[in-house]
Amino acid sequence: MNREEVQQFFEQNKIRYVLAQFVDIHGAAKAKAVPVEHLDMVLTDGAGFAGFALWGFGMGPEGPDYMAVGDLATLQLIPWMPGYARLICNGVVNKKPYPYCSRVALTTQIARLTERGLTMFTGIESESMLLARRASGSLGPADPTDDLGKPCYD
Repeated sequence: MNREEVQQFFEQNKIRYVLAQFVDIHGAAKAKAVPVEHLDMVLTDGAGFAGFALWGFGMGPEGPDYMAVGDLATLQLIPWMPGYARLICNGVVNKKPYPYCSRVALTTQIARLTERGLTMFTGIESESMLLARRASGSLGPADPTDDLGKPCYD
C-alpha cells in the first residue's frame, strides 16, 4: 500500500488509531495506540517504548527507548476493535535494528539462509481447549471426566 491507499483505507474503514505492535522476547504482544495523523512517525522514527520496561530486552533504567518502527505491508483491520488497525513493527534502538526483537532476529536469519541458497518454511501448531461453563460460573474442560492436571495435553 502506498500513502494514498493507506489514507483511503483509513477513511473507508473509519480508522482513527493504529496499534503499533511488536512481540517481546517472551512471545507477548505489546502495542501502543497511535492516532492515524501520526502514522508517518511510526513508519520512520517509530512508536517509543521505555526499553527498561520491556522485561528481557536487556536494557537498564538509564537505557535508550525501544522504538517500534512499522512495516506498512502488515497494516490490517482489527475487526473486534472498530476504529483501530494494526501495524506490525520492527524493534529499533539508537536508530539500529535491535537484535533482541523477535522480528528483527527472524528476518536476519532468513537473510542468512537466503545467502546460502536456502528457503525457510514455517508452520503453525495451533493449540486449543474445548471448555464449558461450570455451575459455579467458572470455566473448565468440556469433558467433566477429564480431571488431569493439564487437560489440554490429554
